[in-house]
Amino acid sequence: MALLKSLKKQLFELELLESMYAVSEEMFYPDDNCVAPIRSFIDGQTNELPSVVLFTLNLKDAAQNRVEITFQFPLMYPDEMRPQCISYIASLPLGEPMVCEIVWWILNKVAESASCTFSDPCIDQTRNDVLDVVGHKGRVSNGKSFSRLWIFCHHIFNSWKRRNILTVAKSLDLTGFCLPGKPGIVAVEGLKENCCIFWRTVKTWTWKKIMIKNSETMTIENEADIDGLRKFIDFQEISFVSTVGLGRTVHMDMGDFRTYLADHHCEEAFKMYFGVASES
Repeated sequence: MALLKSLKKQLFELELLESMYAVSEEMFYPDDNCVAPIRSFIDGQTNELPSVVLFTLNLKDAAQNRVEITFQFPLMYPDEMRPQCISYIASLPLGEPMVCEIVWWILNKVAESASCTFSDPCIDQTRNDVLDVVGHKGRVSNGKSFSRLWIFCHHIFNSWKRRNILTVAKSLDLTGFCLPGKPGIVAVEGLKENCCIFWRTVKTWTWKKIMIKNSETMTIENEADIDGLRKFIDFQEISFVSTVGLGRTVHMDMGDFRTYLADHHCEEAFKMYFGVASES
């Protein structure tokens, strides 16, 4: 049944969004009971068609501008609904979750039109160097700069974030690593423009704390010079487990992480993150 298929996708997307945004703080349902009828219909507990889903996301862009976005899912979303209000949304594939893509697009457009007065290595650029957040695989930089970002997170446990950190980094041809746990550490390197797209994409997700701990930028003559500056050959999630456990009870072996950084000629990053000198 086509309707049942669409409603299952809607429920999946809503659960995904609720894992990213705090319900009642960042994500609001005007009707608190709008999701339950969908679940009851899917489970066969009722034959009554559920009402359309309506919810609002209250967010902030990279410049801390408040952004309120309201979504309404028609019953057949996302299989037979293609929004035509803007060309970007119209280009999104049918049958796939669209909300995250739309949120990132809107936040980026707000950032483009707002004046940013704070320092951020990926915001302090000329107007002609404004970046789009999504839809750029293998993007080519006009600025001819190589960049490496060292990102600190209070923690990285969420499987959706871990999976999409890998997806976004690889789609932008970035190398580096993601170390999940508490704290969470991410390093990305490649074209400066692509590093900034990565940062501005990931930063829009819900975090207790996330920041660029340090950034390195080098001018290059041409794109072919990038591979010679990389310290990592690909982008991967790394893990150095020191205790057996599940989820948040797992602890990482920081000694092995320090060795990993040394093997990639990044010994100074360990002191930058933890205030402890790397040992030879």
